[in-house]
Amino acid sequence: MKRRMKKLVTVGIASMMAMALIAGCGKKATPESLLTDMNKKLKDVKSTEANMLMDMKLSQKGEKADVKLKMDAETIIKTGESHSEGEISMKVMGQSVSNEVESYVVKEDDDYFNYMNQEGKWKKTKVDEDKKTKVSTDLFGEFEKSFEKFKLSENLVKINDKECFELKGEVSSEIMKYVLSGDMSKKVDLETYISDDEEVKVPCTLSIYKDELLPAKIILDMKEMFSKTKETSGVKIEKLKLEVIYNEFNKVKNIKVPKDVLKETEGFGGGLDFDDDDFKSNSKENNDTQNNSGSETSNASVSDAIDLKQTTNTSPAPLNKWVKTTRYATEDRKYHTVYVRINKVTTMSEDANYVNQAIQQNNQFSSRKIDVNQLKLPADVELCVFDYEVMVPKDFPAPDYGMIEPDLNFTAKNITGGGIPSTDGTHTYIGMGSVTRMKVRNDDVKYYPGNTYKMRGCFSMVKGFKNYIFESTSTEEGQETSVETMIKGYLAAH
Repeated sequence: MKRRMKKLVTVGIASMMAMALIAGCGKKATPESLLTDMNKKLKDVKSTEANMLMDMKLSQKGEKADVKLKMDAETIIKTGESHSEGEISMKVMGQSVSNEVESYVVKEDDDYFNYMNQEGKWKKTKVDEDKKTKVSTDLFGEFEKSFEKFKLSENLVKINDKECFELKGEVSSEIMKYVLSGDMSKKVDLETYISDDEEVKVPCTLSIYKDELLPAKIILDMKEMFSKTKETSGVKIEKLKLEVIYNEFNKVKNIKVPKDVLKETEGFGGGLDFDDDDFKSNSKENNDTQNNSGSETSNASVSDAIDLKQTTNTSPAPLNKWVKTTRYATEDRKYHTVYVRINKVTTMSEDANYVNQAIQQNNQFSSRKIDVNQLKLPADVELCVFDYEVMVPKDFPAPDYGMIEPDLNFTAKNITGGGIPSTDGTHTYIGMGSVTRMKVRNDDVKYYPGNTYKMRGCFSMVKGFKNYIFESTSTEEGQETSVETMIKGYLAAH
């Protein structure tokens, strides 16, 4: 759940921000007149600078999780281009995890692209231009209709030390669905969690700067919108509030992606992986088999490989069995076939020396160190390491200087669904199974088609629990984006 909710929060809110940052307010002391004048004022607004806070509380089978997202955002209204940065934090079973996040949405030639930084790595994905333009130019007209029955509070409130009018009421969940229908939300199936009940309303509080007659603050309570989460995923949303405070208007002139970000994502777009390690390289011809540190081996025989699409959670691909999947190629910006197999899973209980050596190797090469003591795992939970291989066919498109590292995404999941039961059966861990990539080679290594590469990841699991599998995602061969063609597959862990 941790990975899914992290994606839901990070990717879903990116869409909601685009909506929230263009909502505003008006002039006279009635809802109708305030909104009318606000519309006039907003026509002259070229850009906004705002702070956003999203507060979410989740539960599953008695276990709870708290998720918070704090962001500073600047947006250019006409183009829909934006820059946001902040922190996403999660607390599950007494364990706290936080990550810095940053995102740019910019228009390049005739297309929109999102540059997103998670866990220190930048990725670039294409955003549907029509949907982006709608959010930036059409949505307020839709939003305004929902404010017809808003009530004006008797007393003024203060935002940023300025007096503000305050309106309280409800907006239609249909408008929120409109906002959440974009490519980024589809990537994490956000729409599947939204209630089908058209009568569901979203409580809203809107504050308006008295002098400027521009938006000051908006609060949306979206808990009821996601009433389907429990029936579709077993997760219940206890709280989901979004708060946006508008600080400045017309100060941002343009949004530019830094040169180092452009360089890191050069040629990349539409990738599945948010936390790949992109390593550079040194030898195009390197077919020598090396040790388990993750080096290259010659092209493997995959003639009897299983198609990932043919696997299910009850019939996963066996351990050490090649599985046909796809990986994004920067050369032609499409997905192409690669093959993966999980070699072994090693728990701390089974071989502490091996696990510790894997951690030591990761810490030697990676800036993201792993410290088991800092993880503060519960007494019945331990760290596990799994080794896998990826075979890249010789015809995989790649430039002469090599390709990005062909590692893949995995999540350890309970075969029966839901969280992972504790050893004594008294509770369920709902934030378990997220896989962290472990670095197994230095930054000088390059990657070329026609080789098989050893990879490694780690995750936490309840001691002795074996009833789990690895879920992986894929995209149809030849597709340019993973948004509407994402495929889930399963590989056995034992």
